[in-house]
Amino acid sequence: ILAWCFDASLYILMLGVFGIPVAIETGVVTMCVTAFGVLLPSTPGFIGPFHYFASQALLLQGIAASTALAYATLVHVVMYVSITAGGACAIRPSSRNRRAGTLEVSRYRSCRYVSA
Repeated sequence: ILAWCFDASLYILMLGVFGIPVAIETGVVTMCVTAFGVLLPSTPGFIGPFHYFASQALLLQGIAASTALAYATLVHVVMYVSITAGGACAIRPSSRNRRAGTLEVSRYRSCRYVSA
């Protein structure tokens, strides 16, 4: 549930970037339509289906097509970059753990691989 709340907050807050009235309903409906739209396996990173379903959800709510597509693209970029960066930080080796071959996220994000 916490992950859905973070996702919903991203969809809702990004509405204001494009001058779309910030409404919880608009953000949540767009998030749900997009999430259901990309359930089936498709392209890597959901490039294409994500944009289509997010923009269609906004079009149904009266948002212009160009604004809807720009919104979908920016939301996708922010989500993709943040998830990828978080994953990269999570698998970096840490100097705090001295066991050989162990990966750990350090407090200061230092990168050192400890070998035997």
